[in-house]
Amino acid sequence: MTKAKYLQMDPGKKYTLDNSTTPSNPGKITLNPFVWTKYNPVPVGILTALLLLSLVLATRVSLWFVLVFIFFLIINIFYWLRYKELFQADSNGGIVISTSPLLVAVSTDLTKFTGHYPVIKIIPYKSKSPVKVGDRIATVATYAGCPDDHKDYWDDFFPVPADYATTDQRQIETAIASYPDTQWNDINRGVAELPMPYKEGLYRVEQNTSDWQDNTNRKNDPAS
Repeated sequence: MTKAKYLQMDPGKKYTLDNSTTPSNPGKITLNPFVWTKYNPVPVGILTALLLLSLVLATRVSLWFVLVFIFFLIINIFYWLRYKELFQADSNGGIVISTSPLLVAVSTDLTKFTGHYPVIKIIPYKSKSPVKVGDRIATVATYAGCPDDHKDYWDDFFPVPADYATTDQRQIETAIASYPDTQWNDINRGVAELPMPYKEGLYRVEQNTSDWQDNTNRKNDPAS
């Protein structure tokens, strides 16, 4: 499993992500706005409609609406910059574990400083092409939690399939090739611990052999 390692400073300036952390395996996926819109038509449509509406109001009703237009323009810029930076974030492998519903399991190690905190995240997958159980995909993820709090691990992570951003198979294949065999094994071993039927959520795994045993004695329910 890859670790979202905590570092003092990231050499690349980020505007929507934490600059005090850096991914151990950067995604290096180029965001194509048209591909992203195909997978996320509602939020993109709403933001675009609000921007255009404010522009029409500013040109036809009152110049005061220029302020509204600027407001929505900034929101749109931030939105696209956020996802552009997201696909440069930490990259992890995912395996299709169900086709009805279509679910993918992604593994990572939530360790920030020391220890071993393995998890499996099960996410829905909106594939535009046929897939089967066992297929491998590339994802990128951000991590939740304060980077310099007292805990040795992040609270959660949020993987997003790389094919939501690009149709460039070379980028996706390069990402998949960057994952070691141990990560695929970690996913399969972790999924084997989970209750069926599979449900979306974050699951702590290897609780008897990892550092989770020092933090919880609960059964393998979705992590909170």
